[in-house]
Amino acid sequence: MKKGVVVFAVCLVLCVSLVAEFSYAAEKVFKLEFSSFVSPQSKSTKLMDEWCRDIEKRTNGQVKVTQHPGSTLTDQNQTYDSVVDGIVDIGFSATSYNPGKFPQMEALELPYGLKTATSLAKMANDYYAKFQPKEFKDTKVLFFTAVAGASFHTKKPIKKIEDLSGMKIRCPGGPNVAWIKSIGAIPVVLPTGDTYDALSKGVVDGTVAAFEPLETLKWYEVVKYSTHSGAAISQVRYLVMNQAKWNSLPPNLQKIITEVSAEYNEKLARLTDEVDQGVMKNMTAKGHTVITLDPKEEQRWLAKVAPILDAYIKDKSQKGFPAAEQVKFCQEWAKRYLK
Repeated sequence: MKKGVVVFAVCLVLCVSLVAEFSYAAEKVFKLEFSSFVSPQSKSTKLMDEWCRDIEKRTNGQVKVTQHPGSTLTDQNQTYDSVVDGIVDIGFSATSYNPGKFPQMEALELPYGLKTATSLAKMANDYYAKFQPKEFKDTKVLFFTAVAGASFHTKKPIKKIEDLSGMKIRCPGGPNVAWIKSIGAIPVVLPTGDTYDALSKGVVDGTVAAFEPLETLKWYEVVKYSTHSGAAISQVRYLVMNQAKWNSLPPNLQKIITEVSAEYNEKLARLTDEVDQGVMKNMTAKGHTVITLDPKEEQRWLAKVAPILDAYIKDKSQKGFPAAEQVKFCQEWAKRYLK
């Protein structure tokens, strides 16, 4: 009888402890600091503010994410390491801001003829799911998005590949360097925030980027022409979370964040394309000239840049990566999408 009472008492204590633990987990609020390199004025920043609010709403206030745009918490080239080290909980940046740090992801930024962020974002997430590059193993990847087919924004018109000869073109680094060299221009690696001054002071003759900075960062004041081509390098962007912080979240909250992130990945890519189209229209109204290459010239550009795919395969294969398989995956993916 006495033994039964003891067992009952132990069970009661365990039950009370479990209830208390469950109650604590249900009430605990997880506050996450989110660093982004994107300008505070950008529509992408406003959309990611919605992502923060949506996560808080769907978790019933258990997860609160605060976004800090414009690299105010950490520089764009330090974002990933800051997430790994726990300086920030969530980080949004581009792989090209750390040349050599994400070697397998560089395959996605090579020219495959894709001209939209929506298409490249889909390819990037499919690529990551298939190859699981180890360069992201120290964080929880929430999603990849992209800016596809970055355009040239220059002081003089670029209508044919020869027009780029000898021009100094600002770029964020990574595969952009070899690509710009392949078309006869001179690459100058600079952060986004230094681009306006570099253009206005004549340090560079142009830059490669999406269209949005023309308006949000007022680049239209110092460049008057833009040339768009499917033979251009793209930019892959990542949203990652500190692994320990992710592991500290209960499974139900992890599930909600994963679901919301999947939705906003698509929204962000579509918004990037919509913004580009809107900025092109606005800039044209202000006298900015947007140049679209004719089909024959486009093919000339594609032929000119083709060797950088071979160079990428050779370089990364020597380092032990399945580069040929990865480039083939991207080429076939793009071919199916463009049909």
